[in-house]
Amino acid sequence: NNETAAASRKPEMAVAATEDAAPRARLLNHLGQLRRLNGQVDQALRCHVEAETIVQQNGDARSLAEAWGNLALDYHARRAYNQAESYGQQAMALFAKLDSTEKWQATLWNTLGLAALEVHDFTLAETRLQQSLALWRQLQQPTQLARVLKNLGVMWQQQQNFILAGHCYQEALQHLAATDSELDKIQVQ
Repeated sequence: NNETAAASRKPEMAVAATEDAAPRARLLNHLGQLRRLNGQVDQALRCHVEAETIVQQNGDARSLAEAWGNLALDYHARRAYNQAESYGQQAMALFAKLDSTEKWQATLWNTLGLAALEVHDFTLAETRLQQSLALWRQLQQPTQLARVLKNLGVMWQQQQNFILAGHCYQEALQHLAATDSELDKIQVQ
């Protein structure tokens, strides 16, 4: 309907109306995240490439790290693991120099761990997923913590270590018990 179409154009209108580089890059990063969450990965990629271009010219380190982090997530969603790895490593190096980036780092360690898992580099996958897990434990985010535990469980299951996989799944369910994350509960079960 017309209302839905108009609502879906509002983010683009906000980006188009913003001429200042830093806010425009932030809007593009957020718009790209929305697009990726809606399964529009190619559109997300375009937003994040544009944000990267803007911030490379204007020197905002946080926005550049976020653009690179988003590009890592976009490329992972496209199963372009080499590009995901490259952007993820660039983002991690920059986030390490900034304050209050633990959520980003935890997200990227999980994504890079999944990329390693998908190419069957189990040692690297475990290291990265454990790094993500440690950060989510520190941040006390039960849903995110459970998602990483599920990913570790999948990794152990692929290696036919069903005991460790089971422990991961059980702990994930314990963390999810007090949340409303029904889809996560179903996926773990």
